[in-house]
Amino acid sequence: MTPTLWQGEEIEQILDLRPLGDDRFANVYAQANTNRAMFGGQMLGLALMAAARTVEDGRAPHAMHADFLAQAGTESAVDVAVSRVRDGRSFSTRHVEVAQAGDLRFDARISFQAPDRGFFHQVPIASDAGVPDDHPPAEAGLERYADKLTRHPVVRFTRMRSVEIRPVDFHAYAFGGEKVSSRRLWTRIPGAARIAAPVAHHALLAYLSDYWLAGTVALAHAEAMQRRRIFMATLNHSIWFSASVRVDGWLLLDTDTPSASGGRGLVRGTFHDRDGTLVATVVQEVLLRHL
Repeated sequence: MTPTLWQGEEIEQILDLRPLGDDRFANVYAQANTNRAMFGGQMLGLALMAAARTVEDGRAPHAMHADFLAQAGTESAVDVAVSRVRDGRSFSTRHVEVAQAGDLRFDARISFQAPDRGFFHQVPIASDAGVPDDHPPAEAGLERYADKLTRHPVVRFTRMRSVEIRPVDFHAYAFGGEKVSSRRLWTRIPGAARIAAPVAHHALLAYLSDYWLAGTVALAHAEAMQRRRIFMATLNHSIWFSASVRVDGWLLLDTDTPSASGGRGLVRGTFHDRDGTLVATVVQEVLLRHL
């Protein structure tokens, strides 16, 4: 079955799954990325939603570790197969494989946990990030630097109908520099307000987390990137959920990149909600090559 190409409006369509039986599902919509393949964030969201359909109510996702093995196209549906690895008293573990035309494209292990109590601490939200209203929408930066951004990759990431972003420093966000290895932005998906299921908001956070991490790796090499074409793709992606989340509310994504070598780069990120609660931590390894 051919999925419908997502037009960027109804965000819940990103997570739509068609049951195939025996814990297998297929996507109904497909979102294309900048390389004209299926967007990796959608695969993260679909895998989490498929796994959640096999877990008893009351258990929320707390960890997800995924490998992107090969690109998936948007012209045919992917097969999302869930294996029930274990259901314990507190935790449920699922293995998810995403294939297309019989070829494995994505592999993930996702863990769910029943409500529990324990010790608590977290890294605080950045004190100098302000609040969303302190920073203009990304569209304002696009207009200000239109002559420099005509062919810049940031244009593709900021022209999203469903996702709002407000970079804390648009110039650093867009252009980076030799000494720039981190960036911050406020983001939200207003259309998710009509979504009630908590797990769908976790899935949409996983979806969001694949948008800006790879770009952080490239920040320190922005000048070289302006001179030569590059190819970027996610190799692996891990996310740990530490609190409930609503993605229709503003979230601060704070990222940094500790290293790049051997054609690969590493980036770390945290998501805090507007109240300062750390809701998720992410780590991603990306492929970064000159063309």
